[in-house]
Amino acid sequence: MDKDHLSIHFKDSDGKSHGSLLIGEIALAIHKHGRGEFLLVLDCCYAGAAASATASSSVYFQSKISLLAACRSDQRALPGDRLSLFTAAIIKSIDTLVDTGQQVTIKAITEHLKADKYDNYFASIRDGIANLDLGPGINLEDSASYVSEVYTALRNSGSAERSVIWYMLADAPEVRRIRVLQDPRFSEYIEPVWLGRRAMGSCLDSVTHSKRAKIDIASRLLRSQSWIDNCVGLIGARHNLDDAGILEIFKNHLDPSFPMDSKWLSALYLSDAKLLKGQEWVDLYDTSFGKTLWGAFELLAMAADDEEAFGDLRARAINDYSAAAQIDLFSEIIASRSATLKTLDAPHLSALKKSDKDFAELLTVGVRLRTGRTGSEKWLFSKMKGNWRNQYQHSFDNMFRFRHDIYISQIAEKVVAFPDSALKLAFLDGLQKQRIKSEKIAASVSKFLKDDHPWVRREAVRYVTLIANDPSTRYLVEDAIGSAQAVDSLLYPGRLDYATVLYEMLLQVGGLEKWGEIKKTLEVSSFEEEAITCFFSRERLITST
Repeated sequence: MDKDHLSIHFKDSDGKSHGSLLIGEIALAIHKHGRGEFLLVLDCCYAGAAASATASSSVYFQSKISLLAACRSDQRALPGDRLSLFTAAIIKSIDTLVDTGQQVTIKAITEHLKADKYDNYFASIRDGIANLDLGPGINLEDSASYVSEVYTALRNSGSAERSVIWYMLADAPEVRRIRVLQDPRFSEYIEPVWLGRRAMGSCLDSVTHSKRAKIDIASRLLRSQSWIDNCVGLIGARHNLDDAGILEIFKNHLDPSFPMDSKWLSALYLSDAKLLKGQEWVDLYDTSFGKTLWGAFELLAMAADDEEAFGDLRARAINDYSAAAQIDLFSEIIASRSATLKTLDAPHLSALKKSDKDFAELLTVGVRLRTGRTGSEKWLFSKMKGNWRNQYQHSFDNMFRFRHDIYISQIAEKVVAFPDSALKLAFLDGLQKQRIKSEKIAASVSKFLKDDHPWVRREAVRYVTLIANDPSTRYLVEDAIGSAQAVDSLLYPGRLDYATVLYEMLLQVGGLEKWGEIKKTLEVSSFEEEAITCFFSRERLITST
């Protein structure tokens, strides 16, 4: 800046005359060639000095330029992590206005800057321009049509497409998302598959500006008599535990009378937010989770950042179960991933690394990965990386590509014997993604069909469905039907998903007459059966189309 004349230097500037323009030159070009009103947004040091460009020299010459600057003429612009603080604040304010269906005006932008405590900005706005709409708003009549189109698409789509719709909806303007979620059809919409429920909850979770509307929708879902609604609400409100009402409902879902599907989610998100303390961990162990080895393992994983609780839970599990060595090994694996528990001795893990290096590596690679910010990123991550927090999938992908079937079947025997559901799910998911069809591996998979956890049996059934047309592995269909067993929903999640994949298998490979016996064994209600059958009637319609 030279004598109050701001010079804008571009990337190729030589610091003198080449590659730079005086603000007066920019103003002259605008007045000479431009039509209408102009908003000049400058994010640079001394940006307020550009106010000279907004001045009207006489009644015969009225400037058509307004200025929004990062700082005053005697200040430097403030840097940020990725964007400057000014640019980040401008983007945030415009996103908020568009998402909530408000007009994007200079006045509205500056009000958001003040609300966000960005006080460095400088504005010089022409009279009558502050309330001029700078961009397209959201037409509410158009939103009503949009909502109908969304539900029509959901009704006519298969499972994968429905998940995509919910995830992509998270990228739509927030006012439209809210209208979709508030629509009565949302309460009537039943999603029998976990991935669909997760996508619905993620859509609700993506609402950031209309907090009151989001809390109202989540509260209604969480208070519903339907555990399916409860799960969607828990996923949708997991980042709103600062709301006292939501926090209270989450803790109510830890009650032993609630199904494990919602109880597990509530415990998971409360532990993520570090809102489970002392006696609450013990109560969870005593009332529900400690009644199964899977539940004990889950609590250990959740408590990894609470050293005292982790130690207490580990001691309780070792005392209650005969698999003491496996519990110790699992505890050491959890500790190897935790910053809090790094100092825990790991004799069992060290011994395994010496005796079975390959299997030890499989057990220790699991880490939680970020899923991305946009709806499309989350969906794509889910498709590529799996759906479990402890991402074992990377190592299995490499194994399935480069190892012999005999080796894979040997690993399968070790995986099925180790009581970590995440490990088993990753193994079975990898078999499906790589479409590995082997009689040797199939023999090992039959053991997964008898696993205690419905999630594991579910993925085993999916693999059986994939290879059912091969005569050498056809016997697994009868194994899958014969191993269908009742699920105590107070102790294990996943009963409905397990029933759904069994129905899908019978539909695809034959034997639908056996569904009546299976639904009785799994205590599928008429409400749930309607959801499953409608789900697959849509699937078949889409496939045939």
